[in-house]
Amino acid sequence: MERIVRGFFKVNILAMLLHALQEDAVAQLVQPSPPALKVYAAVRLAVVYPFFLYANFSGYIDIVIAMARLMRLRLRKTLTGRFPPPRYWTSGISGT
Repeated sequence: MERIVRGFFKVNILAMLLHALQEDAVAQLVQPSPPALKVYAAVRLAVVYPFFLYANFSGYIDIVIAMARLMRLRLRKTLTGRFPPPRYWTSGISGT
């Protein structure tokens, strides 16, 4: 139950606040203003957007995992280890 609450907090509060900051930065980019303010808005947008993506994605994943546990399902972790490189990366350029 705690994970569902944490997920809803990330999606409905944290991601919404970050989205509001994004919208403000985009609105500032569109309006005619000095270049220094546009650069500030672009930097702010570039900094805020990854945090928005993390909060949104992580929140929904928390909700899904918690709902699965309520239904007595165990979802396996897929991104816990290192992925091996694809075969064509390790084969080299041999012409065969």
